[in-house]
Amino acid sequence: MRACFLPCLAIALAACATNVAHAYDGVVDQCASCTTDAAFRQTAKQYYDIGGVTLYNLKTGAIHSYVFGLKRGYADQIEPPPEAVEVMEVATDPNIYSAFANVSGFYQAAGYRLQAAISIPYTDLGPNVPGLNQGTSAYDVTEDYNLRNRIGIEIVNNKDKWNQVRAFVNKVDQTMLMLLGLKDEGVLEVRVIFSDGSTALYRLSTKSTNSTKLEYVPGSATTPKNRGIPDSNQPQYQGKWYGPAAGGDDMGRFGKHMNSIGVPTNWNYNGGSNPREVQCTWKTAQSGNTLICVDSTH
Repeated sequence: MRACFLPCLAIALAACATNVAHAYDGVVDQCASCTTDAAFRQTAKQYYDIGGVTLYNLKTGAIHSYVFGLKRGYADQIEPPPEAVEVMEVATDPNIYSAFANVSGFYQAAGYRLQAAISIPYTDLGPNVPGLNQGTSAYDVTEDYNLRNRIGIEIVNNKDKWNQVRAFVNKVDQTMLMLLGLKDEGVLEVRVIFSDGSTALYRLSTKSTNSTKLEYVPGSATTPKNRGIPDSNQPQYQGKWYGPAAGGDDMGRFGKHMNSIGVPTNWNYNGGSNPREVQCTWKTAQSGNTLICVDSTH
Protein backbone atom coordinates (compact mmCIF):
# COMPACT_ATOMS: atom_id res chain seq x y z
CA MET A 1 0.00 0.00 0.00
CA ARG A 2 1.26 3.48 -0.79
CA ALA A 3 2.83 5.04 2.31
CA CYS A 4 0.79 7.71 4.07
CA PHE A 5 2.73 10.98 4.17
CA LEU A 6 0.40 12.66 6.68
CA PRO A 7 1.55 13.03 10.30
CA CYS A 8 -1.61 11.43 11.53
CA LEU A 9 -3.14 8.08 12.40
CA ALA A 10 -5.10 6.14 9.79
CA ILE A 11 -7.40 3.25 10.60
CA ALA A 12 -9.12 0.69 8.46
CA LEU A 13 -12.72 0.53 9.48
CA ALA A 14 -13.32 -2.92 8.09
CA ALA A 15 -12.04 -4.30 11.40
CA CYS A 16 -14.71 -2.31 13.20
CA ALA A 17 -17.57 -3.43 11.00
CA THR A 18 -19.22 -5.56 13.65
CA ASN A 19 -19.56 -2.50 15.88
CA VAL A 20 -20.69 -0.01 13.24
CA ALA A 21 -24.04 -0.21 11.48
CA HIS A 22 -22.71 1.21 8.20
CA ALA A 23 -18.96 0.73 8.38
CA TYR A 24 -17.11 2.66 5.72
CA ASP A 25 -14.92 0.32 3.66
CA GLY A 26 -11.86 2.54 3.48
CA VAL A 27 -9.66 4.76 5.58
CA VAL A 28 -10.56 7.68 7.82
CA ASP A 29 -7.72 10.11 8.34
CA GLN A 30 -7.04 13.59 9.63
CA CYS A 31 -5.54 16.18 7.31
CA ALA A 32 -4.77 19.30 9.34
CA SER A 33 -3.24 20.98 6.28
CA CYS A 34 -6.32 20.46 4.08
CA THR A 35 -8.14 23.79 3.99
CA THR A 36 -9.51 23.79 0.43
CA ASP A 37 -11.36 21.30 -1.73
CA ALA A 38 -8.32 21.10 -4.01
CA ALA A 39 -6.05 20.24 -1.06
CA PHE A 40 -8.43 17.51 0.09
CA ARG A 41 -8.59 16.01 -3.39
CA GLN A 42 -4.84 16.12 -3.94
CA THR A 43 -4.19 14.48 -0.57
CA ALA A 44 -6.83 11.82 -1.27
CA LYS A 45 -4.81 10.59 -4.27
CA GLN A 46 -2.24 9.13 -1.86
CA TYR A 47 -4.86 6.52 -0.92
CA TYR A 48 -5.64 5.36 -4.45
CA ASP A 49 -4.82 1.69 -3.84
CA ILE A 50 -7.11 1.49 -0.79
CA GLY A 51 -10.31 2.08 -2.70
CA GLY A 52 -11.79 4.90 -0.68
CA VAL A 53 -10.86 7.51 1.91
CA THR A 54 -12.52 10.01 4.22
CA LEU A 55 -10.40 13.02 5.11
CA TYR A 56 -11.29 15.65 7.68
CA ASN A 57 -10.01 18.81 9.33
CA LEU A 58 -11.20 19.21 12.92
CA LYS A 59 -10.28 22.88 13.06
CA THR A 60 -12.23 23.96 9.99
CA GLY A 61 -15.05 21.46 10.43
CA ALA A 62 -14.67 20.09 6.88
CA ILE A 63 -15.01 16.40 5.97
CA HIS A 64 -14.92 14.74 2.53
CA SER A 65 -15.18 11.14 1.34
CA TYR A 66 -13.76 9.96 -1.96
CA VAL A 67 -13.53 6.92 -4.23
CA PHE A 68 -11.06 6.59 -7.07
CA GLY A 69 -10.72 5.54 -10.65
CA LEU A 70 -8.28 5.96 -13.55
CA LYS A 71 -8.79 8.64 -16.13
CA ARG A 72 -9.45 7.46 -19.67
CA GLY A 73 -6.29 6.64 -21.53
CA TYR A 74 -4.27 5.48 -18.52
CA ALA A 75 -3.43 1.81 -18.07
CA ASP A 76 -4.22 0.07 -14.79
CA GLN A 77 -1.15 -0.08 -12.55
CA ILE A 78 -0.29 -0.43 -8.88
CA GLU A 79 0.98 3.12 -8.43
CA PRO A 80 -0.35 5.33 -11.19
CA PRO A 81 0.95 8.91 -11.40
CA PRO A 82 -1.18 11.49 -9.54
CA GLU A 83 -2.40 13.01 -12.80
CA ALA A 84 -3.90 9.64 -13.79
CA VAL A 85 -6.08 9.30 -10.68
CA GLU A 86 -9.66 10.45 -10.88
CA VAL A 87 -11.05 11.51 -7.48
CA MET A 88 -14.82 11.29 -7.09
CA GLU A 89 -16.54 12.64 -3.97
CA VAL A 90 -19.24 10.50 -2.35
CA ALA A 91 -21.50 10.89 0.68
CA THR A 92 -19.75 10.33 4.01
CA ASP A 93 -20.96 7.36 6.02
CA PRO A 94 -23.58 8.67 8.52
CA ASN A 95 -21.79 7.14 11.52
CA ILE A 96 -18.51 8.76 10.58
CA TYR A 97 -20.17 12.09 9.86
CA SER A 98 -21.98 12.07 13.21
CA ALA A 99 -18.77 11.20 15.07
CA PHE A 100 -16.90 13.93 13.23
CA ALA A 101 -19.54 16.57 13.95
CA ASN A 102 -19.49 15.81 17.67
CA VAL A 103 -15.72 15.62 18.01
CA SER A 104 -15.09 18.67 15.83
CA GLY A 105 -17.57 20.70 17.87
CA PHE A 106 -15.83 19.73 21.10
CA TYR A 107 -12.39 20.36 19.57
CA GLN A 108 -13.31 23.88 18.57
CA ALA A 109 -15.09 24.69 21.84
CA ALA A 110 -12.07 23.46 23.82
CA GLY A 111 -9.70 25.82 22.00
CA TYR A 112 -8.57 23.47 19.20
CA ARG A 113 -7.67 20.60 21.52
CA LEU A 114 -9.18 17.26 22.31
CA GLN A 115 -8.63 18.15 25.92
CA ALA A 116 -10.52 20.23 28.42
CA ALA A 117 -9.45 21.43 31.84
CA ILE A 118 -11.77 23.21 34.25
CA SER A 119 -11.77 24.08 37.95
CA ILE A 120 -14.88 23.79 40.11
CA PRO A 121 -15.63 24.63 43.76
CA TYR A 122 -16.58 21.68 45.94
CA THR A 123 -20.01 23.30 46.46
CA ASP A 124 -20.83 22.58 42.80
CA LEU A 125 -20.94 18.88 43.62
CA GLY A 126 -24.12 19.24 45.61
CA PRO A 127 -25.23 17.41 48.77
CA ASN A 128 -24.91 13.90 47.31
CA VAL A 129 -21.35 13.19 48.46
CA PRO A 130 -21.25 12.04 52.10
CA GLY A 131 -18.48 13.74 54.03
CA LEU A 132 -18.05 16.60 51.56
CA ASN A 133 -18.57 19.89 53.38
CA GLN A 134 -16.87 23.12 54.37
CA GLY A 135 -14.40 21.24 56.55
CA THR A 136 -13.30 18.88 53.77
CA SER A 137 -9.84 19.37 52.30
CA ALA A 138 -7.61 17.65 49.77
CA TYR A 139 -6.04 15.77 52.67
CA ASP A 140 -9.39 14.03 53.18
CA VAL A 141 -9.50 13.05 49.50
CA THR A 142 -6.15 11.27 49.78
CA GLU A 143 -7.16 9.54 53.03
CA ASP A 144 -10.74 8.47 52.27
CA TYR A 145 -11.31 6.13 49.32
CA ASN A 146 -15.10 6.42 49.47
CA LEU A 147 -15.00 10.22 49.44
CA ARG A 148 -12.47 10.18 46.61
CA ASN A 149 -14.60 7.79 44.56
CA ARG A 150 -17.90 9.59 45.15
CA ILE A 151 -16.47 12.91 44.03
CA GLY A 152 -15.42 11.31 40.73
CA ILE A 153 -18.91 9.89 40.24
CA GLU A 154 -20.64 13.14 41.16
CA ILE A 155 -18.67 15.16 38.60
CA VAL A 156 -20.23 12.99 35.87
CA ASN A 157 -23.66 13.01 37.52
CA ASN A 158 -23.61 16.82 37.54
CA LYS A 159 -22.08 17.16 34.07
CA ASP A 160 -24.84 19.46 32.88
CA LYS A 161 -23.47 22.18 35.17
CA TRP A 162 -20.30 22.53 33.13
CA ASN A 163 -20.32 22.83 29.34
CA GLN A 164 -16.96 21.18 28.72
CA VAL A 165 -17.71 18.22 30.99
CA ARG A 166 -21.09 17.73 29.35
CA ALA A 167 -19.57 17.91 25.87
CA PHE A 168 -16.79 15.47 26.73
CA VAL A 169 -19.02 12.86 28.38
CA ASN A 170 -21.85 13.14 25.86
CA LYS A 171 -19.95 13.67 22.62
CA VAL A 172 -16.36 12.45 22.88
CA ASP A 173 -16.45 8.72 23.50
CA GLN A 174 -14.23 5.80 22.52
CA THR A 175 -16.35 4.69 19.57
CA MET A 176 -16.34 8.14 18.00
CA LEU A 177 -12.62 8.60 18.37
CA MET A 178 -12.00 5.07 17.12
CA LEU A 179 -13.90 5.91 13.95
CA LEU A 180 -11.71 8.98 13.47
CA GLY A 181 -8.39 7.38 14.43
CA LEU A 182 -8.05 9.56 17.54
CA LYS A 183 -8.80 7.02 20.25
CA ASP A 184 -5.92 7.96 22.55
CA GLU A 185 -6.22 11.73 22.36
CA GLY A 186 -9.26 12.85 24.37
CA VAL A 187 -8.68 13.97 27.96
CA LEU A 188 -10.88 15.80 30.44
CA GLU A 189 -9.42 17.18 33.68
CA VAL A 190 -11.42 18.69 36.53
CA ARG A 191 -9.71 20.34 39.48
CA VAL A 192 -11.86 20.42 42.62
CA ILE A 193 -11.19 23.39 44.93
CA PHE A 194 -12.04 22.96 48.61
CA SER A 195 -13.02 25.69 51.08
CA ASP A 196 -9.47 26.05 52.47
CA GLY A 197 -8.00 26.47 48.98
CA SER A 198 -6.55 22.95 48.74
CA THR A 199 -7.21 21.09 45.49
CA ALA A 200 -7.45 17.61 43.96
CA LEU A 201 -7.35 16.72 40.27
CA TYR A 202 -9.69 14.25 38.54
CA ARG A 203 -9.29 12.90 35.02
CA LEU A 204 -11.31 11.05 32.39
CA SER A 205 -9.73 10.00 29.11
CA THR A 206 -11.01 8.09 26.14
CA LYS A 207 -8.79 5.23 27.34
CA SER A 208 -10.59 5.10 30.69
CA THR A 209 -12.33 1.80 31.38
CA ASN A 210 -15.20 3.45 33.27
CA SER A 211 -16.91 6.50 31.77
CA THR A 212 -19.35 6.84 34.70
CA LYS A 213 -16.79 8.62 36.87
CA LEU A 214 -13.60 10.62 36.78
CA GLU A 215 -10.56 9.06 38.44
CA TYR A 216 -8.53 10.88 41.06
CA VAL A 217 -5.01 11.55 39.73
CA PRO A 218 -2.54 10.11 42.27
CA GLY A 219 -0.14 12.71 43.62
CA SER A 220 -2.24 15.63 42.38
CA ALA A 221 -3.61 16.86 45.71
CA THR A 222 -2.22 20.19 46.91
CA THR A 223 -2.31 22.14 50.17
CA PRO A 224 -3.83 25.63 50.44
CA LYS A 225 -0.34 27.01 49.66
CA ASN A 226 -0.13 24.77 46.58
CA ARG A 227 2.37 22.32 48.06
CA GLY A 228 2.01 18.68 47.09
CA ILE A 229 0.28 16.21 49.43
CA PRO A 230 1.85 12.72 49.28
CA ASP A 231 -0.79 10.03 49.01
CA SER A 232 1.42 7.00 49.61
CA ASN A 233 4.66 6.07 51.36
CA GLN A 234 6.90 6.10 48.28
CA PRO A 235 10.35 7.54 47.49
CA GLN A 236 9.04 9.97 44.85
CA TYR A 237 7.52 12.02 47.68
CA GLN A 238 10.83 13.07 49.20
CA GLY A 239 11.20 16.80 49.70
CA LYS A 240 10.76 19.81 51.96
CA TRP A 241 7.56 21.24 53.34
CA TYR A 242 7.24 24.57 55.11
CA GLY A 243 5.16 25.72 58.06
CA PRO A 244 3.34 29.04 58.55
CA ALA A 245 6.49 30.77 59.83
CA ALA A 246 8.07 30.19 56.40
CA GLY A 247 4.97 31.09 54.41
CA GLY A 248 3.75 27.52 54.20
CA ASP A 249 0.97 25.33 55.56
CA ASP A 250 -0.21 23.86 58.85
CA MET A 251 2.41 21.24 59.68
CA GLY A 252 0.09 19.75 62.28
CA ARG A 253 -2.32 18.58 59.59
CA PHE A 254 0.59 17.56 57.41
CA GLY A 255 2.11 15.44 60.19
CA LYS A 256 -1.21 13.75 60.93
CA HIS A 257 -1.61 12.93 57.25
CA MET A 258 1.89 11.52 56.90
CA ASN A 259 1.31 9.25 59.90
CA SER A 260 -1.95 8.07 58.31
CA ILE A 261 -0.02 6.76 55.28
CA GLY A 262 2.63 5.09 57.45
CA VAL A 263 5.32 7.78 57.49
CA PRO A 264 7.01 8.43 60.86
CA THR A 265 7.37 12.04 62.02
CA ASN A 266 9.29 13.55 64.96
CA TRP A 267 7.06 16.43 66.01
CA ASN A 268 3.90 16.40 68.09
CA TYR A 269 1.20 17.52 65.71
CA ASN A 270 -1.49 16.92 68.35
CA GLY A 271 0.30 19.25 70.75
CA GLY A 272 0.26 22.27 68.51
CA SER A 273 3.83 21.88 67.24
CA ASN A 274 4.20 23.62 63.90
CA PRO A 275 7.75 23.29 62.51
CA ARG A 276 9.13 25.99 60.25
CA GLU A 277 10.57 23.40 57.89
CA VAL A 278 10.09 19.64 57.46
CA GLN A 279 12.39 17.35 55.48
CA CYS A 280 11.02 14.02 54.20
CA THR A 281 13.63 11.46 53.16
CA TRP A 282 13.42 7.90 51.85
CA LYS A 283 15.21 5.42 54.12
CA THR A 284 16.09 1.83 53.34
CA ALA A 285 16.52 -0.67 56.16
CA GLN A 286 16.21 -4.37 56.90
CA SER A 287 13.02 -3.67 58.82
CA GLY A 288 11.47 -2.03 55.76
CA ASN A 289 11.77 0.97 53.50
CA THR A 290 9.90 4.15 54.35
CA LEU A 291 9.77 7.89 54.15
CA ILE A 292 10.83 9.63 57.36
CA CYS A 293 9.75 13.24 57.92
CA VAL A 294 11.62 15.30 60.51
CA ASP A 295 11.57 18.85 61.81
CA SER A 296 14.75 20.08 60.10
CA THR A 297 14.95 23.26 62.20
CA HIS A 298 15.99 21.28 65.30
